[in-house]
Amino acid sequence: MFGIIREKIIGVVNNAEKIEEAYRTARSSFSGFPAAVVSPSSNEAAYNTTASESNKETYIFTVRLYYPFTDGQDNADIALEQAIDELIDTFRQREVLDIENAWVEPVPSVWGYQTTTQGQMRVAELSIRVKVYVENGS
Repeated sequence: MFGIIREKIIGVVNNAEKIEEAYRTARSSFSGFPAAVVSPSSNEAAYNTTASESNKETYIFTVRLYYPFTDGQDNADIALEQAIDELIDTFRQREVLDIENAWVEPVPSVWGYQTTTQGQMRVAELSIRVKVYVENGS
């Protein structure tokens, strides 16, 4: 399920107006900015004991956005704020991933800095929690 959800998240991020491109794995350089890397973070599960109850599996992904300081930190912050806001609004939509019985929760998390081969970057992370409800005994 990680692979299916990850590809759906990458598709949504690639369709965002404020994101230049989303990648499946970390890169040493990006073709445009803001750039995003989508990676699995963790998962959880709650399984019930009766056939009439649903089981819940939670898959957590990190969407890490990058923007260079070439235009200054203020511009980097503004670009990432706009991108994060758009992603939060998009991922709040009920059936954004087109996965049956899934609820998506976008959770803003960490902001920081990272040095890459393209120079100093401002980074912002967004956690995407995807709760999938499956029938017990299916």
